[in-house]
Amino acid sequence: MKQPGPNKADKKAIMEIPVPEQEVPEGYVELANEYNLTVPQFLFCEEYLETLDIGASAKKYGLKSNNIWQRYPQTRKYILSRLLDKVMSADETLWRVSQIARGDLGAFSEVKSMEDLADHPLSFLVKRFTEKTDRFGQITVSIELYSAADALSLLMKHFNLIGPDAVNLIQNNVTLKVLKGDISMDDL
Repeated sequence: MKQPGPNKADKKAIMEIPVPEQEVPEGYVELANEYNLTVPQFLFCEEYLETLDIGASAKKYGLKSNNIWQRYPQTRKYILSRLLDKVMSADETLWRVSQIARGDLGAFSEVKSMEDLADHPLSFLVKRFTEKTDRFGQITVSIELYSAADALSLLMKHFNLIGPDAVNLIQNNVTLKVLKGDISMDDL
């Protein structure tokens, strides 16, 4: 059964909610209109996306937080579209995990400070960074990268290179798991 939308009285009340002028950033009125939202609804959406607190966000802009998605379906549509923009695609996820698997501390040999790291194009590979100054003023930098082994394991699982259908091959004390059919014993 379809839930009823806001009635005329609700729509009128929404349109009349006072929003202080200083709280409406430039261009928000146009954006609200573009997405078929009232200014309070648009401000609620932006607040919610920042805080993920539906109750406080709704209260701040005079909206009723109970059944908010049924009451204001256009807000739900806008929020979902914005969340999709923030989510990593499958390809980007594979690329990042691949970069972690290829991570090399040598790429960070020139990093001598947090500022150097912040400007480094591969800074997302760094799990932990510490700077210590000893009593003589000598600065020691310590960099820990995310686990390449864990990243490789994730990639191998993703590409079904490990699991119940894999065959274990042992060579030079290293165990490799290969899907059945990908390699024959003659290839070894």
